[in-house]
Amino acid sequence: MAESIWGGKGSFVSVCFASFTSEVEGNEVRAVEGGALRDRMLSPIRRFGQVVYVTLHFNQFKMKIENLAEWVMLAAALVVAGCKPEQGKALFKDPTADLPAKFKNQENLPKPDFSEAAKDPKFQEAIKEAARLLGAQPQPLKSEAEEEVVKGGVSFDVPHEKIEAMLLTVHTNFLAKGYYLFRYDNNFDAGGHMDRVGLLATADKYAVMAAMDTNGDNYDIGTAGVIAWMKDLEQEQPFILTEIGFDYMGGIFTAPVKNAPGLAKRMYQFCPDIVDQGVETVKALAGELEKGKLYFWWD
Repeated sequence: MAESIWGGKGSFVSVCFASFTSEVEGNEVRAVEGGALRDRMLSPIRRFGQVVYVTLHFNQFKMKIENLAEWVMLAAALVVAGCKPEQGKALFKDPTADLPAKFKNQENLPKPDFSEAAKDPKFQEAIKEAARLLGAQPQPLKSEAEEEVVKGGVSFDVPHEKIEAMLLTVHTNFLAKGYYLFRYDNNFDAGGHMDRVGLLATADKYAVMAAMDTNGDNYDIGTAGVIAWMKDLEQEQPFILTEIGFDYMGGIFTAPVKNAPGLAKRMYQFCPDIVDQGVETVKALAGELEKGKLYFWWD
C-alpha cells in the first residue's frame, strides 16, 4: 500500500488514484503500491480469492515515485483530474485501529528450521511423490516477504488450473502423513505465470505462517499478530488452510460458520482489504463465510 506526502497507509494519493480509475474502468484499482506506480498494463483486483484484471489508462507513467517532488506532481495531477485531499481522507479510515494490542504485534518471530526433519527418508519420499503428482521439479522454498530460503522446505511451479483442481485433496493427503503441502503464490493463470506450491516437514500451520512471514504489515499486523488472531479463530471456528503466503491465506471452514455476520465484521477489522478491495461489503463477506470459504489478503 502506498505512502504519500499526506502520510500513512491508504492515504490521499492511493485512495484518490483508485477512485479516479474507478470512474474510468468501473472497478476499484489500487494503482499505487509500494511507493511506485505499477509499470504494467494490467492491475489485479482480488475478490475473495479470485482476481479480475483491468487495463490501466495510466501505464504511460512508467516512473518510480521516489521523492517528495514527484509525489507533489502526481498529487497535483490527480487534483486537476477531480480528486480532493479531503476525499481521500473521508474514504479511508483504518478499520484495524481498534484491534487489541496482541494482534497489532510486529514482534520478530524466530524462523523455523525444518532442515533436520527434511532429512527423514519419509519426507524425501514425500518430495518425490509431490513432484510426481504436481508434474514439477522441487526447488528451494523462499519466503517472498524476506526473500530468504526456508530451511528444509521445497517448492514446485505448477500450472494454476492443475493445482486449483487438486489442492485440497493433495493437501489433505500429505497432512495425514505429517507434512504441509500448500500454495503460497496464486497467480490466477494471469499471463501464463505458474502458481507456486510449498512442502514442509511439519503438520503445524502456524509454523508455516512463521516460515512464510505471513503478515499484514501495512496495518502494523506482523506475523505474530496474524498467528494470534488465527489461533483465536480456530478455537471457535475450526478451519483448514491450503494457502499460506506472505500476504494472504486461504482455505475452508470444517463446520458451518456459527455467526457469519459477526465473524465477517471481525474479519474486516483484521483484514480490511478482503472487503475494501474484494467483496465490497461486510454483508457480502458474511455470505462467502456461509459457503464455508475462508480468505485473507493484505494489499
